[in-house]
Amino acid sequence: LPPLPSAPCCMGSGICSHKISDSTVSIMSARGTDHNHLRELLLEKSQELLRTKSENDRLRNMIGQLEDTMKNKDDAIKALNSELQLKQREINQKTQHITELTDLLQSSVKQPMAKQQTSDAKHRMGISAEPLGVGNRGELTKLSRHPKDLRSKELIIKSINNNDFLKNLEKVQINEIVECMYQREFTKEQFICREGGVGTQFYVLASGEVQVIKGGMVRRVMKAGVLFGELAILYNCTRTATVKALTLSKVWTLDRSTFQSIMLNTGILRQSLHLSFLKRYIHSVPELSQVNEQELEKIANILQEDYYPSGEYILRQGATGDTFFIINEGTVRVTHRNTPDSPEIVIRELSKGDFFGEKALLGDSKRTANIVAITNVSCLTVDKEHFDQLIGEVVSKDYEHSKSLKLALEEHGIPKEYVDIKLEDFVPVATLGMGGFGRVELVKLQKKPLEAFALKCLRKKHVVDTRQQEHIFSEKRIMLQGNCPFIVRLYKTFRCNKYLYMMMEVCLGGELWTILRDRTCFDERTTKFYTACVVEA
Repeated sequence: LPPLPSAPCCMGSGICSHKISDSTVSIMSARGTDHNHLRELLLEKSQELLRTKSENDRLRNMIGQLEDTMKNKDDAIKALNSELQLKQREINQKTQHITELTDLLQSSVKQPMAKQQTSDAKHRMGISAEPLGVGNRGELTKLSRHPKDLRSKELIIKSINNNDFLKNLEKVQINEIVECMYQREFTKEQFICREGGVGTQFYVLASGEVQVIKGGMVRRVMKAGVLFGELAILYNCTRTATVKALTLSKVWTLDRSTFQSIMLNTGILRQSLHLSFLKRYIHSVPELSQVNEQELEKIANILQEDYYPSGEYILRQGATGDTFFIINEGTVRVTHRNTPDSPEIVIRELSKGDFFGEKALLGDSKRTANIVAITNVSCLTVDKEHFDQLIGEVVSKDYEHSKSLKLALEEHGIPKEYVDIKLEDFVPVATLGMGGFGRVELVKLQKKPLEAFALKCLRKKHVVDTRQQEHIFSEKRIMLQGNCPFIVRLYKTFRCNKYLYMMMEVCLGGELWTILRDRTCFDERTTKFYTACVVEA
C-alpha cells in the first residue's frame, strides 16, 4: 500500500513526535540498564550478607563450643584440685602415722629382743599385770552424768538399739550410757576422727551431717541419729575410717573408760544381788551345803538370768537337763505324772527364793517333775558344766598358784623343747601386724630356723594407761589352758622392762573380722564353715 501521508505536526513545540519517542526509548533503555545493574548488585549484596550471616552463625557455634569446653575444663580443674587436696590431706595423715610408727620402732628396736638383765631373773616369768584388787571389784566407780532432754535420750537409745554391737546390752546399762554421754560440737570441715588413729570414744550424731572417708574415698554421708565409732569402746583398735563434719554438727559421745566403768558397776550390782540370793537360799540345798564362801562368789559370777512367760513349761518330766534354777521373780507350779497317759498332779507352788533342778548339778540328768510358770518368771540359772569348772574336782585349780608354769605347759601337751626357750633364742623375720597395744613379730628359733612363731609384743605402759591389766592376765591364763586345733595356741610368755611377750602359734590366713569387714558379708558355704570352726573352738 502506498504510505500514508505524514500528519502535520500540530504540537506547539515545533518538534516532531518521532523524535520524542526516540529520546524516551533511549532514556528508558538507560534506566533499564541501571535497574538490572542495581538488581545484580542487590543480589550480590544479599548473597554476601547470607555468607556473612552463615559465617557469624558458624563463629557463634564455635564460641559456644569453646565456652562449653572451657566450662568442662574448669570443672575438671576444680575436681582435680579437690582430689589433690584430699590426697594431700591423706599424705599428711599417712606421714603423721609413719612418723608415729617410726618413733615407736626407734624406741623399741633396741629393746624387744634384748637379753634379760641379771636383776630380771629374780622376778616371776610371764606376763606381769596389775589386776583389779578385791576391794576395787566390790566398789562402784563414780560416774559423771550429764543432763539432757527427753528427745536427746530417745535419740541415743534408738541409735544404740539399731547398732549390732550394742543392741544386746541390758536396759540398765543402756540407761547408764545415756546418762553419762556428753555433747561435743564440730565446725564444718572439722575432723571428728581419723582413719588409723587410736580410738577411745564412740559418738551419736545429734544434728548436722558428717562424711565417712575410707582409703581417701568418700563412702557415705550420715545424718542425725546414727551411732559410729563403737569399736573403740569394744576393742582396742585403730579407727577404720575418717569422719568429717560437712556442716556444723553436734554429737553425744562416751569414752572407753566410762563405758568400762558402767559395765563394771552393773556387773558388781548384779553379782551382789546374785550373791545375796545364794547366801540366803543355796545352803538349804543338801547337795550344795558344803560350798564355801569363795566358791559361792564364783557361782554368783556365772549366774545367768532367764525369763519365762506365764504358762510356759520351764522343765518337763523325763527330759534331760543340766541346769539349776533359783526363782528371782514370779511363781511356778510343780506337777507330776505317774504314767505318760495320766493327768498332771499338782504337787506344790514355788515362788521367789525357791529353787529346783538342783540334782542336775550332781549328775542326775532326768527331770522328775514338770515346772510350769504361773506368772511371768525370772530365774537365776547355772549349768553343770560351769559349776564343775569352778567347783568340781575334775577341773584343776589356778596354774599360777597351784603349779609351776613349766608343769602347766607340759600338762597341756606343749612340746618339752619349748619349755626352756628364752627370749634371746628368737630371731626376728618380719612384722606381721601393728595394733593399739603393740605389734606382732614373725620370729624363728636360732637353733631350729624352720620353726616359726608369732611373738606378740605388748607395751606395758599402754596396757596400764588403758587399764587392761586384768584383761591381759585373763588372756594369758585362758589361752594357756587351750589345746584345740581351732584355737590359736599360746606356748609361753616373757617380759622385759618395757614389753610383755606372748609366744604364739603363727597363723598367716588373716583375721576373720578384717576379712568380713572388707567383704561386707560371706556366702552361705563360707559362713557355715567359719561358724563350725567357732563351735568346734
